[in-house]
Amino acid sequence: MTDDQLQFIDYRKPALNAGDYIFTVKHKIPDPEQGENGISEAQKIHVRAHAERVMIAPDTVYAQYPPAGETGQYGDVLPHLSLKKGILPWMRSSSSDINGEFVAEDNSPWLQLIGVTEKDIEQGDATALKTCKIDNLAEGAYFPSLQLKSLKKERDNNSLVAMPEGVKTITIKKSLFDSFFFNKAQDADLLAHLRRRWTAPIDRDKSDKKLLLDELVNKIGNKKEYIFDCDINERLGLKATAIKLDEIVKNETWLVSDPHEGDVLLERIVENDSVHSIRISTLSRELAVVVANRFGEADAVNYPGGMRNYSLLVSLEGYFTDDSIEAIEKLGDDEMIRLVVLTSWWFNCSQEKVDFGERAKALDVESLRYSTKQLKKTEGSLKRRLEAGYVALPHQFRQGDESISWYRGPFAPTLVGDMSVIALSENQRGESEGGFVATDADRLMSFCVEDGMFDVSYSVAYELGRFMSFKNTSFNNALGKYKQGQSRYRQLLSDEERRASAINKGIFIEKLPYAQLEEGVTDQQLKEIEAWLLRLASFENIPVWNLLPDPDLLPEKALRTFRVDPVWVQSLWLGALSLNGRPEITNRLFTECYKRLNKEIPGYGAFVRSDIVWAYPEREIKFRNIGEDNISDSIDLDPTKITAEHGDYMAYISSFHPKNIYSHRRIARDAEIYLSKESFDYLSLSLPVESLHYGANVDEKNNYTKSVKYKGKSVGGPVDIKMRHATKSIINATILADNLTNLLMENSDDKFSFSLREDGFSSARFSRFMLEGEPQVEFSVEKLS
Repeated sequence: MTDDQLQFIDYRKPALNAGDYIFTVKHKIPDPEQGENGISEAQKIHVRAHAERVMIAPDTVYAQYPPAGETGQYGDVLPHLSLKKGILPWMRSSSSDINGEFVAEDNSPWLQLIGVTEKDIEQGDATALKTCKIDNLAEGAYFPSLQLKSLKKERDNNSLVAMPEGVKTITIKKSLFDSFFFNKAQDADLLAHLRRRWTAPIDRDKSDKKLLLDELVNKIGNKKEYIFDCDINERLGLKATAIKLDEIVKNETWLVSDPHEGDVLLERIVENDSVHSIRISTLSRELAVVVANRFGEADAVNYPGGMRNYSLLVSLEGYFTDDSIEAIEKLGDDEMIRLVVLTSWWFNCSQEKVDFGERAKALDVESLRYSTKQLKKTEGSLKRRLEAGYVALPHQFRQGDESISWYRGPFAPTLVGDMSVIALSENQRGESEGGFVATDADRLMSFCVEDGMFDVSYSVAYELGRFMSFKNTSFNNALGKYKQGQSRYRQLLSDEERRASAINKGIFIEKLPYAQLEEGVTDQQLKEIEAWLLRLASFENIPVWNLLPDPDLLPEKALRTFRVDPVWVQSLWLGALSLNGRPEITNRLFTECYKRLNKEIPGYGAFVRSDIVWAYPEREIKFRNIGEDNISDSIDLDPTKITAEHGDYMAYISSFHPKNIYSHRRIARDAEIYLSKESFDYLSLSLPVESLHYGANVDEKNNYTKSVKYKGKSVGGPVDIKMRHATKSIINATILADNLTNLLMENSDDKFSFSLREDGFSSARFSRFMLEGEPQVEFSVEKLS
């Protein structure tokens, strides 16, 4: 069982649907003179529950699939959208009163994802996306009157968040509307759900908890909900703020509600058939997912380069009230219906097979240097320099002379030193026979006799540290005050000894000159100094051209691993600490800070440059160390050999826990950098479980089927996917859900079949069995340790 788990939930409603509410509060004051009636007073409180209505902010969207702007074979994919706001699809209603009256049984989402193609637009079945003023929403197309009235009211009250020019809309024919929403809200119920990702700590409680778990099971009994007592909380290792527990899987898994510290997932783990341990997982991500009911559509004859498909998240608010249903049913098939679009994206659907796995496998994997093909053209000292990651760059000297010098950024393709050791010489740090002198970049420049060229790598790092730190006012102030305090202080005797000596001479001094430094002030200054040094060592502010001086070091479709050069980091820090003079204090401060912080500096990393960086923003990268520590060659990832020697391949790989990613950031639209403190020889790229897409099998005759797996095994034969509109590949989600239910009840164990009969096939289960995974792509890399 993996540490991270994915939980599917049908829906999550807010305490109040979005809308206006009136709460009436009555006060009754007894009055002996008026008998039982007394004085009665009522007061009305007006409350508005706000929520998105006609648009959502771009950062609300976590991921889209297919990726925006992409071209690929997406004819077997149902587009979907993940939203960071988990309750958003259920904050309004498609069938209840538009004014916000709460309907307890209405769990239908008010949002649905629909697909429209450029062929639909050309044929007149739909119009292109356009902006429409609120007053004009009902012009030339049907729009629910109650929703229009409510939108105008919100706009006039300045409470409607919308674009100044209006709202994004699309109009579609009534016949196409019926194909999308033929079951009204019933199909929409299956096409939106909540996903929660739970992350367990690396080390879980290994103690035998069987007696405690049995006691907990007995206390819960047949109840779905249990209110905690302090004793159980403490013995289970839960926070005191955990208030109640809901059983998810009988006697096995429970959801603990903790309104203050966050919910946790509690699981019974049985090891070696006897030891019962407890895994307590915390919630790491919650997403609302809305799925389209139309497959991507391609037309190789009329659109050989790929047909554009538009995915639009539309509002169904007010469309399924009794009045709206009656009005829509009276429309002719060719009459138009207008829908508000909250967000949208497009992709091109073609016959070309392009996906995450194919793109990741196409990556060229090497260490961070010029490619092997380029290096073959060189020899001698030039080749040795280039193999070490150096680049020859134009160099203009102070007096105007020009030459070419070697430069390498902070990342090297080979091992270049121990991060725990200060490699800068005493001279480079400003030490001399007569004391200390100011440091400068020239001391860090070296001359390569073999090439007749200077190496300016560390002098550039020094100047970069100075320039970047000079712009940081907070760091500058802290460093200046720290150096000033240290230089003024002369510790002759302790303050107590100095004061006692003065009193013996008949002198009373209230405040001694050059008194001891205040530890609290000094500690705060050091804290600010060290925080900036670590920020420099994360390279987040370093210009990209200093990290990658030549674009050829990171070509397109490439993965490059590297080792962080300790001397480059030391030069960077020395430059930063050289500000405000006082070379002796600079030297001492540099030495103390580096010895204290060197374990916090990342030592390894990788660059990825590919269209998967922007096309799959939710991708994951994992570093592992699988080979022996004393072997630097890349490991052999042959599944056959590993299975023969160690058993299950994935179990063997997973037994090596991933290294922590120290930091990562986007450095270009298609490039990203990852840093780690630990070495690695294995790297994998994958999509997280919450980003898996919805797919099916489609044959040459355009027949769609869905293969079902339960507990890792195929269940029965594939299920036929019935269409509401075969030409446009719009599915009948309700019939598909029924067919999946029947298949699972006929072929799965009694416990699951009973659960299906009892609970029905809801959106969570529908999503679970419609998911299609993308392969994890693995790479063996040279260990830089």
